[in-house]
This record gives sequence, C-alpha cells and structure tokens, in this order.
Amino acid sequence: MPDYRNESGRNVSQDEPHRVCWIGLCGWWTDDWDLLSRRKGTPACPQCEAPGYQTEFVMWTNGAVRFESDDHPHYLEFVRATKERCLGKRGTGIVLEAYEEWVANEYPTIEEVVNVEVGQDPFLQGRE
Repeated sequence: MPDYRNESGRNVSQDEPHRVCWIGLCGWWTDDWDLLSRRKGTPACPQCEAPGYQTEFVMWTNGAVRFESDDHPHYLEFVRATKERCLGKRGTGIVLEAYEEWVANEYPTIEEVVNVEVGQDPFLQGRE
C-alpha cells in the first residue's frame, strides 16, 4: 500500500488534498513516499539520488493550474506525464526548461515522454 503523508508525517489517504508531495531537483516528483530513495536518511530521487523538497499537494497543484492559465498551454498534461520520471539533469529551472523543450517538440504523447531509459532526457531526444 502506498505511503501518503501529511506535513506532520502522519499517514493519510491518496485523496487527502493536504498530503505532502516531494519534488526533486531533477524534476522527479511523487506523493507516494515509499518510492523515494533514502539518501543518507534524506528523501531523494530513486533514479539519480538528487535531493528535493516537499510541499502540500494542493498548494503545488494549484500553482501548476495558475502557471498553465498564465499562457503555458498543456502544462498540467506535462506535469502528469512526468510524474515519477527523472529528467536526468539537476538544477534550478530544470522543469521549466524541460517543459519548454516539450512544447517546442509539439507536445509528444505521454507514452513518448515516459518510455525512456533512466538518465536520458526525454525532451531532447532526436535534437542532439
């Protein structure tokens, strides 16, 4: 059974809007804490060991909705497509860079986005 938590670390249900999600500096995100690596006791991306941060799921998704409505078409589709997928890079702005590449590639299908090998950047394939 997936491990969903609130800010105080207590287990909650998957549909709890105040559950906490984790976002890695590599773009990997989840609300299931069982999927995270425990790099030296600290939650990390299970694919590249990048550190990250946590936020309340409802706040994060509301921010994504606002971002899409501010002239960023299909951003929510992009977010859904990249759930639990390492973008293979680290750094501030990596998600925005990947989103812009995705838009430039005319919105590949979710299958094209998620069916890549670990460590590859799905948004730059075929553009190297």
